[in-house]
Amino acid sequence: PPDHLAPGELVEGRDKAFALPLPRAAKISMRTATTVLVATPYPPEQLANFVRSRVSKGNVVVGASKTTFEDVIAPGEPTRHLRIDIEKGGDPMGSSIRSIMTVLDVTPPPPPDPNTTVEERFKKAGLKPNGEVLDPKHLQ
Repeated sequence: PPDHLAPGELVEGRDKAFALPLPRAAKISMRTATTVLVATPYPPEQLANFVRSRVSKGNVVVGASKTTFEDVIAPGEPTRHLRIDIEKGGDPMGSSIRSIMTVLDVTPPPPPDPNTTVEERFKKAGLKPNGEVLDPKHLQ
């Protein structure tokens, strides 16, 4: 409830970027397998404080125009590594978007199974050993 919040503290909403909870009134503009783009009506500093209290590990780089959380972890998915960029948003025409947050999944891929051959690894990636596509009709 609002009476339990510190001054300037944001309330969690229902949406998430991977396992990272988003503040109420945040809107997901784009979602892919590795990226979530979020627009919020909150100032970048307030959004950065919200994120800071919900991630662990990693580094925080505070710059003049952007705050970056490098290689952080959201407690809901301890094996997923995230990079989070928070920048000032909006436009001069009075947009309600005050900050933009980009959440990237930067989890390193697992090491290859040492028991597989190079040919098996290529086949798993959908390629022939010479680098050509196995089935051009199925490129994804």
